[in-house]
Amino acid sequence: MDIKQFSMLRLIGKGAYGQVFLAKKKDTNKVYAIKTLKKKEIDKKKQAQHVMMEKTILNQAKHQFIVSLSYTFQSDKHFYFVLEYCAGGDLFSLLRVKRRLKEEQIQFYAILIIHALQFLHTQKIIYRDLKPENVLIDEKGYIKLTDFGLSKILLQEKADSIVGTPEYLAPEILTQNGDGYDYKVDCWSLGCLLYEMIAECPPFISEQRDQLIKLIKTKQPEYNFPISNELKDLIVSLLQKDPKQRPSLMEVKSFAFFKNVEDWQSYLTYKVIPPFLPVIHGPEDVSNFDTEFTQQEQFGSPSDGSNSDNKFPGFSGNNSQQ
Repeated sequence: MDIKQFSMLRLIGKGAYGQVFLAKKKDTNKVYAIKTLKKKEIDKKKQAQHVMMEKTILNQAKHQFIVSLSYTFQSDKHFYFVLEYCAGGDLFSLLRVKRRLKEEQIQFYAILIIHALQFLHTQKIIYRDLKPENVLIDEKGYIKLTDFGLSKILLQEKADSIVGTPEYLAPEILTQNGDGYDYKVDCWSLGCLLYEMIAECPPFISEQRDQLIKLIKTKQPEYNFPISNELKDLIVSLLQKDPKQRPSLMEVKSFAFFKNVEDWQSYLTYKVIPPFLPVIHGPEDVSNFDTEFTQQEQFGSPSDGSNSDNKFPGFSGNNSQQ
């Protein structure tokens, strides 16, 4: 397989090492999101291990609230992940429009994210990159987590590498005292995400990385905006600096913010009507994604060289049922 088997329709996202395109497979007319990563940048930053880990995790993590992988292949210059396309956009784009969400909507997304994180943790996977850009919204109004390039399969009790988006990093990731960290870092990131959905910004902000790290380690977030006691109590607990004081995902379910939730399992079968249903005009609609990307008429199509698998053997694969 190579990129020539797809028509590149529109740019829908950008990252540190590449881009994400809406694309159509020419022989089936099925649309996908294709994540492209530049090998030159991956080599320069020594990120090849993360690329292979992302493929491994996407192959392993089969769940309705996690984006599914159909194909992986590579050329001389790029890696390609062919993923399911979620036309509802992502939480980042939604927050750009809505600014802040109603608490019933925050509760709905929180439940779905907790389900997804719990599944990952049962698979011994730490997500490590929960943020609005990585929470996709499908046509049903439900979510799917994406981007597992920073995730890790925890083979021992704890991890110790410093990875993740700075605004969402737990204090124990930033503290190099040899103790390492575990799944509780995802609980911290959940707290940051809930805060951002109600406050319009992450709990800790600074343009200076050193100052941001200091804030995360030492300061408490401000709550100078409308928020219920129940949601505030949940966020305060998730943002405990000491991971031992932070609730587990199972414990989070018993918080008062979720007291009206009768059946957590019903969300897994899509029986709960979402508080927000995205407007989607056909399978190729990109209107729910950020116009910063989608309105670029001239975008760099990642068509290049051969699809040689020599440099990174084992990357290419086919998970498609078609």
